[in-house]
Amino acid sequence: MMEFATCRYIDLPKRSDDRGSMTYLESLDHIPFPIRQIGCIRNSCGKTSTEKAYKQNHQVVIALRGLLRFKVDDGLSISTFLLDKPSQALLIPCGKWCQTEIIDISSVGLVIHSMEVDQEDEINSYEAFLNYRKTIS
Repeated sequence: MMEFATCRYIDLPKRSDDRGSMTYLESLDHIPFPIRQIGCIRNSCGKTSTEKAYKQNHQVVIALRGLLRFKVDDGLSISTFLLDKPSQALLIPCGKWCQTEIIDISSVGLVIHSMEVDQEDEINSYEAFLNYRKTIS
């Protein structure tokens, strides 16, 4: 299993000309793991759309449109990250509790996973997350 210690922004390549701009990404180049599954988050303005952690699944999230806020908790401290442009992504390693909030109604986020989403890998309560962190520390 790949290990990433902390969340971090990833700057994605962007090409622009008089026709517009294009941002692109490649597995194992811009995204630090093989891409296994891609999902989309939208339509929950001002609400926490997800609150969970994964035991083994790493994620990279991109705001395709609008503004997304992430509160990431490693069991000791909480960091807040904002995404508002498709040329910047956020790596969220496994073992981190993450609250995702969609800030405006038109926001759309692309979620790239290192493995297929599996309910056995998900931790859906903060108490269970803290207990899990104790077992891996």
